[in-house]
Amino acid sequence: MAVNEKQIKGIRCRYYNFGKFWVGENGKIVEVDHEHKIGSTYIPTTKKVNIKTNPDGEHYVKVHGKIFFVKNAVYRCFCFWPKDGKDYEVDYKDGNKNNLHYKNLELKIKQYVPPTVNTANSTKLKNGMSITKNGEVYQKDETKEPISDNMHNDDIDCFVYIGPHCRLTGLKRISVEEMMDIAGYVHGDKRILKDPVILHRDNDPNNCESDNLEWVERNDQRYIDYEAARKIFRHNRNAELNPNKHLPPGF
Repeated sequence: MAVNEKQIKGIRCRYYNFGKFWVGENGKIVEVDHEHKIGSTYIPTTKKVNIKTNPDGEHYVKVHGKIFFVKNAVYRCFCFWPKDGKDYEVDYKDGNKNNLHYKNLELKIKQYVPPTVNTANSTKLKNGMSITKNGEVYQKDETKEPISDNMHNDDIDCFVYIGPHCRLTGLKRISVEEMMDIAGYVHGDKRILKDPVILHRDNDPNNCESDNLEWVERNDQRYIDYEAARKIFRHNRNAELNPNKHLPPGF
């Protein structure tokens, strides 16, 4: 892919396609394409964009109504951003957020700082049930609610693994994962994620204890590995639930 590059004020700049602006290799210059009118003639040039600083000390610009961090634009224009599915963020080698030169920038796998997870041993939910940190569910009268991981499918006359859940009324069910989320027992903050999913850290989909649950991005390699393990678990569990039936491949 050809690099769109030119000198602006003696500084090497490259065009950031995602933001539609030019950025200098030192992170000190951000300009947009502009046509300067002289008489009836329009001369192509560039126009300066003011670089601002947020309360965290990060430099950003607002271009075409959108906000972009300068460090991201510099890194993407002058360095290599791997396409391996991992969630990266740009950091500063010397820790100085004012040093935006591409040689001072590096990629690090994003580390989410989760908010304090609910530490109460038990939490009462709006449906009257209570759930504990280790994923046990209790009714209003404090009797323990049975948890099942399967249901009977009448159409194919066999039991199907659907994950840990409790029966509510009639055919309604609620998953233990959902209750753990409502109670605040899942580690991490799904609000800052683009495509949040719940990871079971030990790859056991039936282990719904608080310390085993974490919000992660769907493309997080740990979640990809968990999905593969869950697929195998589901197949083995279905075979266990239906010992005298011939199940189709992948069931």
